[in-house]
Order: sequence, then C-alpha cells, then structure tokens
Amino acid sequence: LIFFLQNCERTTTSIKKKSQFIQNCVALFCTQTALNRVQFLCSRLIFVHGIQQQLNGPALVSADDGVFLSSDAERQEFVMNEQGILYKGVDEYITNTSWDFGQFEEDILDICLKLLDVNPKCLKDAAEDYSARCNPIYISRVVSAMINSDDDKGVLMGQWDGTYIGGVVPSNWSSSVDILRHWIKYDCHPVKFGQCWVFAAVMCTVLRCLGIPSRVITNYQSAHDTDQNLVIDEYFSDYGVRPKRNLDSVWNYHVWVEGWMRRPDLSQDSLYDGWQVLDPTPQERSSGTYCCGPAPVKAILEGHTDVKYDIPFVYGEVNADKITWLVMANGSKKKILSDTKTVGQNISTKAVGSDSRQDITDQYKHPEGSVKERAAYDEAVKRVTGLKESQTPRPSVQMKLSLDGVPLNGADIRLKLLVKSENSKAQDLTLKMSAQVMRYTGNPAAGIWSHTADLQLQPNTGTGLVLTTNQRQLAYKSYGHKQHQ
Repeated sequence: LIFFLQNCERTTTSIKKKSQFIQNCVALFCTQTALNRVQFLCSRLIFVHGIQQQLNGPALVSADDGVFLSSDAERQEFVMNEQGILYKGVDEYITNTSWDFGQFEEDILDICLKLLDVNPKCLKDAAEDYSARCNPIYISRVVSAMINSDDDKGVLMGQWDGTYIGGVVPSNWSSSVDILRHWIKYDCHPVKFGQCWVFAAVMCTVLRCLGIPSRVITNYQSAHDTDQNLVIDEYFSDYGVRPKRNLDSVWNYHVWVEGWMRRPDLSQDSLYDGWQVLDPTPQERSSGTYCCGPAPVKAILEGHTDVKYDIPFVYGEVNADKITWLVMANGSKKKILSDTKTVGQNISTKAVGSDSRQDITDQYKHPEGSVKERAAYDEAVKRVTGLKESQTPRPSVQMKLSLDGVPLNGADIRLKLLVKSENSKAQDLTLKMSAQVMRYTGNPAAGIWSHTADLQLQPNTGTGLVLTTNQRQLAYKSYGHKQHQ
C-alpha cells in the first residue's frame, strides 16, 4: 500500500482523492487488531488489483486476477469513474439521470467494510467470512443482500406504493455517498427510501470501492416471473381492465448491476467468465435471502438456466413469453394472446468513456423472433422444467398499441393500434381497449378510459386503427391528476 502511495503521482485522474483513499487504507491497516487486519487485507485484495493498474501502469497487471479487465479504458470506466448515468423512462422514450457514485470519498471505504462486517454470514462465523473475502463471487453476493434491508442491517428500505412519509422520495436521490453516510450515521439502520435504480447505484459504488468492475444496467419491459417458469401470465377482465393483484408483472423498466469476474466455480474453460448480473432490489429470495446473482450474462444469452446463481429469474426478466388471459364474469379463464417478443427491450448502460447510451440487448438475447432466440428459449425451458420445447403457441393475431406522435406533457394522448393476422381465414374481432394508471413496476391502479371497436381482419394482412376522435383519444384531464397516485 505504501508503494502505491509513493507512485500516486503517476496517475492523472483524481490524484488527490486516490492519494487520500490510499492513506486511509494505510491508516486503517495500522490501527486494526490482528483479526481485523486479516479481514482488511482479504477484502482489499480485489480492489488493489484495480487501483494498482491505474497508479503503476501495465507492468503490475495480473491476468490471473479474478476481476481482471484487459482494457485500460474499461478499468477507468468500471472501477475508477466516480460519476455515472442511470437510464429510466420507457422503452420508446428513454430518459437519463446523473449519479454520483463517489467510491473514493474518504469515508466510503470504512462504510463498505462496515457493511461487510454486519452481514449475517460474518456475524454467524467471522473467520469463515473473512477468509472468503478474496473471492469476488462471494463478496458480490453478500453485497447484493446487504444493499436492501429485508433480511439484515442493509442500507436501503424499499418503498413502491407512493407513500414516503419519514423518508426521501426515491427519485430525489442523486448520490450513493449521501445514502451510505446516512446509513452509517444512524447505526446501520436502513435509509428510507429506495427503488430499483437507487439500490443498483449504491451497489455499484460499493463494488467499485472494493475493486470489482461494475456498471448499472436498465432493462425495459422487464418481466417479474414469480414462479420462474419463464412465462408471464397477465389477466384481464372481460371488460378490458386488469385486476389490481397479479403475481407476475412486466415493469416499464428495471435496473440492476453487472460485475466483471471469472467464474471458476462453474467452468474451468472461461465459458461463463465476464459480466455477471447482480440485483440488490428485494424481489425474490435466493437460498433464503433477498439477493440475486452473480448470474453470468453468457449463460442468460444461451438459455443455460441451470447455472448458478438465479439464472431462471434473470432470464425471465429479459426473455419471458407473455400470455394474456381473459377472466370471465363466472371466473373461468380463456387464453387470448401469446407474445414472445415484448419482454426485454433496449437493455442499456452508459458507454465507456462517454455520456452516450450503449444498447447491450444483444449480450442478453439473440434477435427477437430469430431461430437462435427461440432455440435459446427452448433450451432455457428444458433446463428449468424438463420440457423439450416451450408451450407458448404462436399467436394468430398480433397487436401493437403505440403513441401516434411525440408525447407532450399536458396534452391529450393519441393512440395507434396495429392489428395483424397470421390466420388463413378472415376474422371478425371485437376490440376492447382500456387505460389504467400504471406504476413503473407494472402494478395497475385507477381505470381512466375505455373504448370498444368492431373490426374485420382479412387473412394474412395487417390493418391500423388510429384512435383520434373525442371518444377514442385519452384526454389529459382524465389522467393528468391521477399520474402520481
């Protein structure tokens, strides 16, 4: 560490912060007990590799390191960069927000080590936990669990119902540093409140502080497959409105983290090395704990759902099929629509060395509708359920509802519906359309509009229906005052 400090002058970026950071490391090492020194050294092994590359050049780069990145530009972006961009919005209208990761702020290292010290595995068996801290697979899984507070003294409490009394509205956060300092100031009590992008951004800070290359990922039309059968079931009443409770859902977007590491626990031939999905948002339990990953992105791409950790859930987020059911007044159900293409759109992250958005959808899935994509889906289903192929039938009618024109805040919404038939016979259709207030998690709220139209669809053709008349467009007065409910 002293050697790194002496060579701090060789770097040209954030010299003062890096120098202060390493001085903190030295001071911390010199003042801790013998047992804690072991803890400190093990926990820093991962980070030291990343920072020494920046301080001392390629001569000290070790290709044997478990978090080795060969590109200097990528090391600069995924370990050293203290500022980032998060993506939100919807798949057709992506928005972004700046975020301060601040992993080199002088007290962040102490806070990250405290986070490791209060994790349940350390409290249960400190010696075993300390000895495992040189393993990025172990560390990343622990951090994933400790960012949320559902099982432990985690950093953030989630809140999605729109009530934020006693805390901060999630959209008001812009810095991991503020959140982590608040957590340590109040004796490791959870900070109120977080949602997926906040959980992910804080985890990215902790991983970068510990030397694990990481980046924040946004998946649009992100599925939440509760039973992990790779199918999202959506239910509509016979008058077109979704029930308020539905176990499966499709979020407008969901945000998680990727960490770069090797996976020798899965394969000795580097098959699953590289980016790993890590999701600290408490959605489903993994081995009894609210955490997710590390899940190899390469395994997700090929449908290898029997690989550790949590691949079925993550695969469902980016490539589940969606089945729509009509619930009749007597409680019976009828399958009315199969959709193999909607889930998992415009998977995005900040590009290396710039503020532009990089689309990495092709790293998670083959092109929608391609032979490779369906083969990967069938492979995923087979490994999860034992079925040789998916049970999702190809729809005879495809529908796509979109905006007619650019949306303007405060203006009426003009809708356009494209209906396409793949049937050899003409079909008479009754289209029942409705609009509800929808939270970004896919949970429906108040109903605000409905419309019914009769349509004859000719075989193997498509037709468009532009909803522009007074009764067919969604007036701002019907939804504007309800958008924050």
